[in-house]
Amino acid sequence: IAALVQLHHLRAANQLNALLTVLKFPYDPIQREARKFVTDELAELLEDPDFRRELEDGAADRVKHKELIVCDYYERIGSFIKNGLLAADLYLDQSTPDLTWRRVEPAVSIARRKRGSTVYENFEYLIALSRAWDKRHPNGNYPGTIGRLTLNDPWLAIDSAAQPTEDALLRHSELVEP
Repeated sequence: IAALVQLHHLRAANQLNALLTVLKFPYDPIQREARKFVTDELAELLEDPDFRRELEDGAADRVKHKELIVCDYYERIGSFIKNGLLAADLYLDQSTPDLTWRRVEPAVSIARRKRGSTVYENFEYLIALSRAWDKRHPNGNYPGTIGRLTLNDPWLAIDSAAQPTEDALLRHSELVEP
């Protein structure tokens, strides 16, 4: 029994180390730059046929196609989870990769045109797990046996008063329309 307990503790320690390592990656300067690229530039660049052709032909380099750096990151995480090196619940309680997937999905689709569905399949697997996790936890994963804190928002009344009402916005739009 002692050996089983030790194995359990060892596995938990390994899972924690894997999670901590994975959670550090997004703060790497190259990852941050690639994520900013995906958020700020990718959609516009996908309008360029040459940019798309590089993805389709598999000739895209990661200097120009920084979206691939982001995809590589999530591909690794999906593989770690699939192969039991990282517990999905541990990761998904800390991260929601679906927004990133929605931004890079067109690039992944283009890359799969000639090379098939194995391109970033572990990233896809991670997203399927993430969506299933979100369905099981629509209000987060806060333990139901522990009461929530009442948060103090000292600016709520001021900010609410400063927000134009929907009626005021409608009246304004009617005034400026020709």
